[in-house]
Amino acid sequence: MAGVPAVEEREVLSEEVERIQCRWCNASDGVEIVARPEFGGPVSEGP
Repeated sequence: MAGVPAVEEREVLSEEVERIQCRWCNASDGVEIVARPEFGGPVSEGP
């Protein structure tokens, strides 16, 4: 198929975080998970 692929529809059935690691220092004990605005997080944050 030619062209750029595009996602027409997306449905999240479940979301589970197994492990989080900082991309800069590789620490996994000081990372805070913050909810995204579209899932009930702070409105002042961007997506």
